[in-house]
Amino acid sequence: MLRKECNSAKIAVGLALCLMIIASGVPGKEPREQPEYDARYESRRLSSIGAFVVYKLYGAEGEPDRLEITVTEKALDRFTYVIRTYSGDRLVEEKTEKGTLGDTNRQFFPSELHAQGIEFSKGSEIINKTVYPTQRFRSPDGSVEVYSQQIPAGGLLKKMDPSGRILRELVEMKTGKDTDAAISQIKKDTSKSVIGITSPLSISDLAQDARKKRQEQQRPTSSGKRVVINEEAPRGALTHRASSFQEEVSLETGVPSERFASNILLLQFGFERPQASAQYYLIETTEPAIQQTPESPATVTITFAESITSLDEKTPPKALFTIDKDGKTTSTKVEITGKGIPGMKGFELLPEVVTVPPGAFSCFHVRFVIQSPLKTIVQEGKIQTTTITDKKIDYWVSNVSDCTVVVRKIEAERTQKIQCAADEPSIILSQEDVTKVKKWSLVNFSPVKK
Repeated sequence: MLRKECNSAKIAVGLALCLMIIASGVPGKEPREQPEYDARYESRRLSSIGAFVVYKLYGAEGEPDRLEITVTEKALDRFTYVIRTYSGDRLVEEKTEKGTLGDTNRQFFPSELHAQGIEFSKGSEIINKTVYPTQRFRSPDGSVEVYSQQIPAGGLLKKMDPSGRILRELVEMKTGKDTDAAISQIKKDTSKSVIGITSPLSISDLAQDARKKRQEQQRPTSSGKRVVINEEAPRGALTHRASSFQEEVSLETGVPSERFASNILLLQFGFERPQASAQYYLIETTEPAIQQTPESPATVTITFAESITSLDEKTPPKALFTIDKDGKTTSTKVEITGKGIPGMKGFELLPEVVTVPPGAFSCFHVRFVIQSPLKTIVQEGKIQTTTITDKKIDYWVSNVSDCTVVVRKIEAERTQKIQCAADEPSIILSQEDVTKVKKWSLVNFSPVKK
């Protein structure tokens, strides 16, 4: 009975997935219809190591009556499950399965599913006094599967056959918790990079290194005075007082640093491994917001297509990258020598654990700021306009698959416009402060070109 239930379940799930994949490329979705995020995809994305679910199986007498699924490994979009079936207290079967987020569509359009015979609806279920939003899929044969992204290890709540009889139902779950050792992907590997720019990161002594630099800041100066930085002050309050990003990074106890400053490829593209590729979500916003609803993130895929060696001493080595943004592909060549961000000064902040769609990573946090904000003054008639442009770029860099990779990057450009009377600059007529922000978050990284 269990084998029959599993086979029918595989057929139903396979059919649903195939129809979703087909539907994603089929025209005919309703005008202005908004896509739905697949609860199965979100469940796997949000699941942590150690998360597990227990299902009651309703089969024939003597057949397995309990199914347990445990997340044992998770790295970027890849994960591993251990699946155990029991009959009473007796272990009947244990197997390990691997998967990726790419196995499930991130989004789908309900109208396209309907066109393929799959009825989709949203609702809610109450489990242990907690309400869980659900997605319900009824296949053409009448079988039903109910999912919630808040249920780990795949999101399944219950499964029913065409007659409405429950085949599998959730009875217990645990969300799990990723440990630093399991999720940081930081290794003490000191092997050289393929093109010899840097070695993969080793940050086992990261906290000690940061403390050492701050202790050096507090040593007595030549005048005998001791410089003390108060790290207990709220960061928000310090940022609020800062008149520029240069001042802000000082108030946040940033230490001048050359870390990554000469790594052009890392700073411009997010990694330096030839033949590797990375996928990022890019969200661009303006503060204060111009529109009430923020734009959906763009998907950007970057590939290190080719490493071009120098033919002579006068010709520097170059790297060829291809960039695909929402289906539009461009390519660019860059020299791999020189300063990564000319005109900006680097500072190192305290290390952080950063969470992005693939998981959590222990990161170096480096910020580059313009040393002197650009100031222009334009006078038109009796009005004088002063424009001050300031910029900073934050990088969170970690070791991913034995490669140095930017897992998060935030660019902020602040423009202040002050209008005053030309003959009396102290009289301010208007003032505008706008910040444009670009936020890059790692979605996937492959050390070899796919």
